[in-house]
Amino acid sequence: MEIVLGVFSAVSTRDGEARRRHGQPFFEANELGVDARGERLFEIRFADGLWILAVESDLDPVPCPR
Repeated sequence: MEIVLGVFSAVSTRDGEARRRHGQPFFEANELGVDARGERLFEIRFADGLWILAVESDLDPVPCPR
C-alpha cells in the first residue's frame, strides 16, 4: 500500500492532462527547482504511474500523522 503525499489541484497547471487529474492523489514528488515565475516546480506521480510537472500551488499536501 502506498502512502498518499497529497492531492493535485489544477490551479496553475492548466493543460488537458492536469485538468483530467484534478482532485487525484499523488504518491511521489521530486523537486526540480523553480519555474519562470519563481514558484517551486515538482514532478509528481499518480497511482497509475503517470508523472506530470506541477507547481507548488497545485499541490495540497496530506498532513502527516503524529
